[in-house]
Amino acid sequence: MKRIDSVSETGLVLFLEDTGKQSSGTKDDCLAYAYKYQDGNCFAYIQNIRPQYDKNKTIGNSNYQSNNKVGRANNLQAGKENVVLGKGHQINRDGSNSIVKGRNAYSENYGEDVYGNNIQKNIAREVNVQFSGLTTDATVTELFIGNEGNNQFSINPDYSTSYFVEWNAVAINVADGTMWSRQNFQAFRYIRGTFVEVGSHSAITLRDAALDYDFTITPIVQTTGNSYLKVEAEGEAGHTVSWNSTIKITEIRTKEVLLTNSVLNPDFLGTPTWQEINQNATNIITIPNNATNGGCKIDGDGTRNLAARYTPLFWGTDKWKITFDLTGVTGKTLGVQVRVNNQNSSIFATEGTHSYYVDTIGGANFIQFMVNSTTGARACVINNIKAQIVS
Repeated sequence: MKRIDSVSETGLVLFLEDTGKQSSGTKDDCLAYAYKYQDGNCFAYIQNIRPQYDKNKTIGNSNYQSNNKVGRANNLQAGKENVVLGKGHQINRDGSNSIVKGRNAYSENYGEDVYGNNIQKNIAREVNVQFSGLTTDATVTELFIGNEGNNQFSINPDYSTSYFVEWNAVAINVADGTMWSRQNFQAFRYIRGTFVEVGSHSAITLRDAALDYDFTITPIVQTTGNSYLKVEAEGEAGHTVSWNSTIKITEIRTKEVLLTNSVLNPDFLGTPTWQEINQNATNIITIPNNATNGGCKIDGDGTRNLAARYTPLFWGTDKWKITFDLTGVTGKTLGVQVRVNNQNSSIFATEGTHSYYVDTIGGANFIQFMVNSTTGARACVINNIKAQIVS
């Protein structure tokens, strides 16, 4: 008579073999305990929705999938292990392990618990995230969502957004169990590449008197990659401290207003069939306005430039948002700078879609992308260049 190894909350019984491995057992093993044997599995009791059991241990799922959607008109463009309940929700960008409820809400970061109920899509939500981590000294240490990888609360640069943030942080000294906690309220604003704190309340700190810890949330602006809210904790020398914080964010946003396109030829601003053009000793490639050549692969063996020229267009004096897609070149360090009106951006060194803002482009009628070998034999493929006036 085999020993029972476990009985799940769904009634599934697993036995322990002589080899020490777990198994579903035989019919005789199951009936010896007066349990019910059905379709190759043993059950101490049967639920209306029967569980599944296989070598991947998908136990207790009536329909094992990476995402679970209940409702209609929900659009899951990215992520896995999400739960979506309601109508018109969207999960994209880095949304994963998230829960979205209500109507027309959205998740864009790892581990978000989202509620939204708005007749308009993609503009408002309440989101809760949990940042955790460990400190072992007095060094300021960044915490991440779920203490998982480098998961941050990233900002979507395609929107102007206001955030009201209510946070609670709690810490425990692993050695003696003494505790530290703090609560505060902060407001942030993101608009056209500028991400700032608008204001904050006076923090409330409750703690064991011997502890002098700290916890902060700071807006971080990045020209390469997404801007984000940086969550940091600080313990004390000789203290091993576990941290957990719940951060509730009330968010409202609006699309950045596109007033006009910068290129007369609509094919160029759209998604033409781009070619990877190997840059040669001529140093500068000019993209024709008919978009027959498209983007460019720039290899940093010596200074290389791509000038995107749009003539006879006059740019005017408005604020412009320049976006472009960037991918790497095998064997080379990824990196490019944008140069407009003799002003250089920081080096963009990650793949993906990037944005660069300039107050005015002026009458020179070109945007220049530069790769220089002195920065480490950098190279890149530039694609889907767009320029927009934003308000």
